[in-house]
Amino acid sequence: MDYTIEKGKITVSGSEFFDPQATLECGQLFRYKKTEDGYVVFALNHKAEVKKE
Repeated sequence: MDYTIEKGKITVSGSEFFDPQATLECGQLFRYKKTEDGYVVFALNHKAEVKKE
């Protein structure tokens, strides 16, 4: 698995096992919202948009 960081965006590549739905909806994370194309995750005063392309 590799990742790049550019303009505040982290892109993960090379991982066939990354599954945002399984990760976020497993019951261990409570502060997220499902959107049309992914999820918005909240932690303290931070927000991350997560989607699989």
